Amino acid sequence: MMAAISGAFLKPQLTLRAQAKSSQKNTIVEKGYTRISLLAGEAMLNKGKSDRDDIPKLDGTEFKIVIDGEPLFYRLYDQEGFIDLNLSPPKLLELYFNRLGLGVEFTRNFLESRTQKPETSTMMFKQKLKLLNRLDDPMADFIVIGSEQSRLSYKNTPVALLSFLANNNGNRDELIGIIGRHFFTSGRAENVVLK
Repeated sequence: MMAAISGAFLKPQLTLRAQAKSSQKNTIVEKGYTRISLLAGEAMLNKGKSDRDDIPKLDGTEFKIVIDGEPLFYRLYDQEGFIDLNLSPPKLLELYFNRLGLGVEFTRNFLESRTQKPETSTMMFKQKLKLLNRLDDPMADFIVIGSEQSRLSYKNTPVALLSFLANNNGNRDELIGIIGRHFFTSGRAENVVLK
C-alpha cells in the first residue's frame, strides 16, 4: 500500500486502502495510518534528522508501530527523492525508462504526451507499465506526481534508486556523481511518501 502525505499536519493526497479483508484489520490499519501520519508530520518538521527512536526517518528506513497489539510496518520517503513524471527533465526520465527496460519509442511518446496532457495518477501510469510487463520491477514504485520539484533530493533519494539509475553500487556521493549532479538539489522535505 502507498499514500502520499503533505503539509505539516498531513492531509492525505491519496486514500490509503487497507488490503486486509476483516473489518477489525481495516480498523487497525486506519488507526495505524492516523498514527504514522502524525509521526510523519514530526519527521517533516525536523527534516527526518531527529535522534529520537520514535520518530521515523525519511530515507525509507522501516518503522514499526503497534496498534491494538498488532505490529504495523511503514517506510517514509522524502517525496523529492522520487522521479516526478511531469517535472523531471527529459534526460532523467530517459535514463529511468531505459533502466526499466522501456524503449526509446516509449520515452519519446511519453515526453510528447506529457506536454499536452500531464500525468494525473501514478496508478494509471503503472497500468501502462503493467501492459508492458514492467510493473514487477521494484523501481517502478519510485515515481511521484506533484512534487513541485524537477530535480531529485541530494540527501533523501533512496540509495536503491540511485544505484538503479547509476547502474552501479557505491555510496551516495559516488552514485550521484555517476548519474550527474545537475539532476539533484538539496531542498527541504515538504512532502513524504508512505509505503
